[in-house]
Amino acid sequence: MDDKQSRSEEQMLHVFRAAYDHLNGKNIYEVRNIARAYGINAPTLSRKHALIVRVIGVASGVNDPEHRSGRGARVKANDASEESIAAFQEIVEICKQSMPYAGERIEPDKHTFEDAAGVPVQYGYRDVFVSGYLEKCGKEKWCVLSKESEKGKQRFAIGENLVREYDLREGDLIGGYLSKETGNGAEIVQIAAIEGKPPVFLERKRFEDYVAAFPSERFALSGASNPVVRASDILCPIGKGQRMALVAPSGTGVTTYFREVAVGIGRQAQVLFLLLGQRPEESGAIRALLPDSAIFSAPFDTTFQERMQCARLAIERAKRKAESGEDAVLLLDSGTALIQAAEKTAPDREEALLECKRMFASARKLEGGGSLTILAAFADKEQWRTEYGEFVDAANAVLYFSREDAEAGIIPAIDFRRSFNKHSEGLLNGGERERMNRVRGGAAGGTKEILERMEKE
Repeated sequence: MDDKQSRSEEQMLHVFRAAYDHLNGKNIYEVRNIARAYGINAPTLSRKHALIVRVIGVASGVNDPEHRSGRGARVKANDASEESIAAFQEIVEICKQSMPYAGERIEPDKHTFEDAAGVPVQYGYRDVFVSGYLEKCGKEKWCVLSKESEKGKQRFAIGENLVREYDLREGDLIGGYLSKETGNGAEIVQIAAIEGKPPVFLERKRFEDYVAAFPSERFALSGASNPVVRASDILCPIGKGQRMALVAPSGTGVTTYFREVAVGIGRQAQVLFLLLGQRPEESGAIRALLPDSAIFSAPFDTTFQERMQCARLAIERAKRKAESGEDAVLLLDSGTALIQAAEKTAPDREEALLECKRMFASARKLEGGGSLTILAAFADKEQWRTEYGEFVDAANAVLYFSREDAEAGIIPAIDFRRSFNKHSEGLLNGGERERMNRVRGGAAGGTKEILERMEKE
């Protein structure tokens, strides 16, 4: 080992001493299992100290993941438990908070990007890094939709062997290095990160394996700036895992409601927007308002096929967040556009509605996991009442919007006399339930009178 390498190792171990001690306290077989989980090549050929250093380098992001040849058997995922990996990674993350060390930041090797005009981009391992959402692009074909190119919908191919090897699923956020571009475009040949962390070979529990439960907690919206949204926090609360339908005539403030709710919930969960058939500038406005939200957009100038593909990816992305233990909230604008796209692309109307119902039915609280909440807006038009009626029946909460209240200047124009949450009793404490009953009781004057009562409470 040369002096430079020795100094680099010494610096890393100074920062990650707790992580080193944690692994050093395990026997060599346990360390090897953890090393395999992080994709370390041939862990049985390294001494314990050197192996621990390699594991820490990859787990911390100081070093890039070790390049795999692709030959041999798939890494066994069940040798290291999920609990042992999580405990080790938590220690690593705590250690990283002490960086930089001695006035210097320990960093991975720099990457050079050739982006000057007239200079061809050089592809290859460690040369060009891209990140995005894994997407099914056809039978046995996978691609990564770049997060940085929403307008152009730039996609990169990825081999099915990598998808199988890392147990990847549609909607996963992955990062990797590109191969040399061919006639089929650049292809990702090395996985560098999954969900922003070093790739780990572990079996993951699937969304469908969790037992669905009724919402037992709600997203707090009492701090919202809009009085109507504050009122909805008591009169029609949004539970974690709620399946809510918004039935609204045009011009009654659904967009306003979505934005107000997104700002409030954005502090408590991952917000995802699914915009179908909307104006292209809508996604830009939302991104400016909520830079941390995930936006999936297929505006009015896209094909119905593109809209369905966009919807499937958004749903799968939300599932990935929920199955990992997080709370995800998907705001769908609009469910009417989703049904229309499905009817145009499916063999028959029955199959189209079934696919849309399955997407809507994904909303649930996962026992032992996170939650997926879906708020879907439907146009309140005569010709759509049969279609959205089935979704209203499947929802466990419904918000009706009123044109009369909108004309009276109440935006969003929620009609609290008709709106309901089937499980609101379990989302409110005793005092809140009493307040809800007092406000609702005898409010013949509609939303205006309800808001006045709320202000007096």
